[in-house]
Amino acid sequence: MPFDLVLKNGKIIDGTGNPWHRGDLAIKKGKIAAISRSIEKKADHVLDLQGLTVTPGFIDAHSHTDRSIYSNKYGESALKQGITTAAVGMCGGSAAPVTEKTAQRMPEERRPEWRTFKEFLAKVSENGTGINIAPFVGHNTIRSIVLGPEGEGGERTEVTAKELRMMKKYVNEAMRAGAFGLSTGLIYAPGRNATTEEIVELCKIVAKYHGLYFTHIRNESDTYLEAVTEAAEIGRRAGIPVHMAHFKAAGRPNWGKVVPALRIIEEARVEGVDLTCDLYPYHRAQAGNLISRLSIPGESLEPEKLLEELRDETKWPSRREKVLESLKAAEKTEEERKKHLNEAGVAWPYYIGIRYQVIVYSKSHPEYVDKTVVQVAEERKMELVDAIRDLVLDDDGITRITSDMNEDDVRAVLKHPISMVGTDSSSIDGLPTSPFAAEHPRTFSSFPRILGKYVREERLLPLGEAIRKMTSYPAQRLRLGDRGILRPGCWADIVVFNPETINEVATFAEPAKYPVGIEYVLVNGVVSVEKGELTKALAGKVLKPGK
Repeated sequence: MPFDLVLKNGKIIDGTGNPWHRGDLAIKKGKIAAISRSIEKKADHVLDLQGLTVTPGFIDAHSHTDRSIYSNKYGESALKQGITTAAVGMCGGSAAPVTEKTAQRMPEERRPEWRTFKEFLAKVSENGTGINIAPFVGHNTIRSIVLGPEGEGGERTEVTAKELRMMKKYVNEAMRAGAFGLSTGLIYAPGRNATTEEIVELCKIVAKYHGLYFTHIRNESDTYLEAVTEAAEIGRRAGIPVHMAHFKAAGRPNWGKVVPALRIIEEARVEGVDLTCDLYPYHRAQAGNLISRLSIPGESLEPEKLLEELRDETKWPSRREKVLESLKAAEKTEEERKKHLNEAGVAWPYYIGIRYQVIVYSKSHPEYVDKTVVQVAEERKMELVDAIRDLVLDDDGITRITSDMNEDDVRAVLKHPISMVGTDSSSIDGLPTSPFAAEHPRTFSSFPRILGKYVREERLLPLGEAIRKMTSYPAQRLRLGDRGILRPGCWADIVVFNPETINEVATFAEPAKYPVGIEYVLVNGVVSVEKGELTKALAGKVLKPGK
């Protein structure tokens, strides 16, 4: 019987960190059937890859694609940057479980068809998916079901024995259904109110299934090192492997803290605590639109309509007063919450208000990029809200802001052998058309950026090591023994790219752009990207945890 497909004459990088070797790779029934210097056996299809590099498909160690995969089932923004598998349900928020009550809190058009974790996985499989997903269950999702959102019980730090049993029940059900582990977002509501003990108790359930604990730690700024220490303590007490998401130090006073934070990981590993981390290769966090900071709580105006209101001089005084009130109320609420959590022995998650946001794109004032909105107000000799309004009007509403990190910190984490790569984004099909869309370039280009900028241009990493961080290393972490490596018997998740041209095109000015240099992407042996274009194959699977 002939092979289904043979990839000929490529430079093969197997994912282990080894240097490349030239050869052919054959695929049969979705798996790698042979790798050899030359394969002459007949094949239904042959691709000559002279001058191109062949690697395992990239594995996104931190994705929110479970939020989008049902309605954006091809996973185009993932596939076009070489991602064939994504760990989803991160930062404590998973697409399931859902109850009737929590569904009612969602906009009607976004209410899901499933309720249990098992039903969610079945629906995704039935609907089809362009990429493989490794699902986690979210602590915030479960806590919201059991306690309610903040203001309805979720703000409580201490939980009753009955409530803890209910949370354990949901974790247990998810693990039995096929969850790879538990994720937390200890900076987000309502999980930010949970004690370390609560997380340890839930992780003990996960550990019984040999699952994993993936966490957005409690603080990435002022008490960053304490938060890393807490993650290690959870791993130690629950007897569970711990993985820390988008490892970074946010806010300029905290730049440089990643070095001692990495040292905490190293020391914990020496003690026998299994700690790892991932990063997205940018020194900017999630982007947002400055115009949204001039909306009023409870308001649901589209950006176009809000911009129209901001131009109306007769309406501005009233809106200005309400915006000022909301900003003051938010800061007061945070101070009260900080005091309450400190009294309960829970570290206060950092709160980055508008005063600390950095401008990453201004349509009319490029000189403001890298400056905070406070600095802009000072330069204009204006009150903060007035300066924000003026800038928003100058930019026709297209001013993008974010919190910032330090590029040297990004390099330190990326270079460290303990780190792997994640996008921290949801994959989407097609490109946003609204000029107000504040996508982050990481949605489209995280993996090509590493190979173009940090490998080829800056030589921060050897190519083989970068590929290891994107393939076999996250596969090992997720216990996917038959993926992440080019070896006969493994599933044929494969990326073919030009090492001389692969790179990002997206910027914060124009974030929604696909990368260049990726020629082919195969998912389970099926060509899903051909000559850079999506084939609309639905070859992905809902993966099951390894034994």
